[in-house]
Amino acid sequence: MHVIRVAYVLTLAALACGCSFSPEASPQSEGVQAAQPVIEALKAHRTTHGQYPSTLEALQLPTDVMAAVIRAGIGYFPEVSGSSYTMGFDPPGPAFLCAYGEGGAYRSQWSCLVK
Repeated sequence: MHVIRVAYVLTLAALACGCSFSPEASPQSEGVQAAQPVIEALKAHRTTHGQYPSTLEALQLPTDVMAAVIRAGIGYFPEVSGSSYTMGFDPPGPAFLCAYGEGGAYRSQWSCLVK
């Protein structure tokens, strides 16, 4: 549980940093690409149900999508209210955390903290 809290705080810090990057030109692109179908599914879930799910399993994503999420080490952190979420991963290269958030104060773009 402590690891999840630390990851959540780091994810929020990455979003606050505002250090965005171009996914196409970065070593983080594998994680960004793995997260894209998840982000689309989260948007669809919110449109249908009025909130984001409490787990990614609730999205019933295809096995290959979930395998890519696991390979990239993507974590999903929804707010208890279901009104917003963050997700992040630890990429190779100079960044040590890349995060994306949607809803609430999040900017719906990727941000990274640099080592």
